[in-house]
Amino acid sequence: VHFRREGDGGPAIVLLHCANFNSNLYKRTLPYLGDRMQAWAFDAPGVGLSDAPPEPTVPQIAEWLLEALDALGIERPVVAGLHTGCRIAIQMIEIAGDDRFAAAVFSGIGPLSDEYRTAHPINAPHLHLEPDAEGTQWMRAIERYRLIYPAESPPTEDRGWLQHLFALSSLSKVVPERLPWPGGPVEGVGLDPVFRAFSKPIYVYNTPEDLFSESDIDMASWNPNAELNIVEGV
Repeated sequence: VHFRREGDGGPAIVLLHCANFNSNLYKRTLPYLGDRMQAWAFDAPGVGLSDAPPEPTVPQIAEWLLEALDALGIERPVVAGLHTGCRIAIQMIEIAGDDRFAAAVFSGIGPLSDEYRTAHPINAPHLHLEPDAEGTQWMRAIERYRLIYPAESPPTEDRGWLQHLFALSSLSKVVPERLPWPGGPVEGVGLDPVFRAFSKPIYVYNTPEDLFSESDIDMASWNPNAELNIVEGV
């Protein structure tokens, strides 16, 4: 399991990336956190420079990451995840128990059950390249990617631009060594009881533009230990 690390003292935090990325996601974050704590960012098994488990399911990925924490002597860290990383973190909590972690930080938790996903369809314009009749879906996708990648060339009305930007940013510029994300769908994996029962502090941070911000607002109310912060203007 490949990881990046900054900082030698203080409490430990373990950072888990979303799908289509790897630990590169936290390259700018790690030095900042390393001034205050031990900050670790892992490539999920099967992604980036980490080997793939024989059965790359979310539980298997969580098992391998827990073994990595044990091998590195990382005791009771804060576990933090973005999107898919949230669900892997919650799976780790289910396997290892509450006392394995001091707290959890989540951004973009997404559906934790098939029932929630069915009842709350995700409005993700970047997943649908065909614009609607007014073009609003297309322009929302453009706007979202401009927020994520502000240094890119100004968008045009060309349909191929978004596809090119996604491939360029996700594959070539951000994560050049990325392997395909292992396994099938990672949402709706029946983890809502684990989230509801987690007895340590939970910090839920997101921005209004994130496709999972509404589910974060809902799920933060599921656990009395959860604190929600939706950050405007990022």
